[in-house]
Amino acid sequence: MLSKSIPTKFEAGDVERLTYLSKLYDRPVSYLIREATRAYLDSQAKKLEFMEEAKAAADNLNQTGLHCEHKDVANWLQCLANGQIVEPPKCHK
Repeated sequence: MLSKSIPTKFEAGDVERLTYLSKLYDRPVSYLIREATRAYLDSQAKKLEFMEEAKAAADNLNQTGLHCEHKDVANWLQCLANGQIVEPPKCHK
């Protein structure tokens, strides 16, 4: 994979923190920045995926009217937490 450099400005305090961590972990600052950037990009991708799933679920609710009551889902989850194998609650209008 080809690498590309991107000039970036950091606040002095952040540079000090990066330098400290670089020495602590015996890694170059560039490695720490790459890893932090990857972690941020991964978390944002997951966040966007979750938001898309939530929007699709809301659209489905608006179109069909099908839903589960909170108390039914909470009871189902409590059963699962207690080791019981039970079917999830049925959706209804």
